[in-house]
Amino acid sequence: MSAVDNNGQSQIVFVDKSYNPLGQLETVSRPYFAGATPVLTRSYYDLAGRVYRVETPKEGGVAVAVNLFHGLSVDSINPLQYEQANGDLAAALRITTTKDSQGHLVQATDAKHGTITYRQRRFWTGYR
Repeated sequence: MSAVDNNGQSQIVFVDKSYNPLGQLETVSRPYFAGATPVLTRSYYDLAGRVYRVETPKEGGVAVAVNLFHGLSVDSINPLQYEQANGDLAAALRITTTKDSQGHLVQATDAKHGTITYRQRRFWTGYR
């Protein structure tokens, strides 16, 4: 599937997208002009339908971002952290986010172990 736009200078800009059999976005291209070779970013999904790996082309290889899921917590490793750890997920610095059962963010811990805790306010005024 391609999306076509005009960049304001009468040049057509393309963005290609492809989906897997489950309807999840599998590849998306960077915007490109007609005749150019599209550069594709690829997403990989786990059995629960969550993106666990994203590969983006870069000069000399591929940049990899990884999400590691642990119940309600997610460890996110960006491409720079992944590269610095030489692909060793156990050694990579990461950002950890934790959500409650309703999907609200309750805690975030950065790569240097700084933590922010969030409180969600629930207001119920009842019916009047």
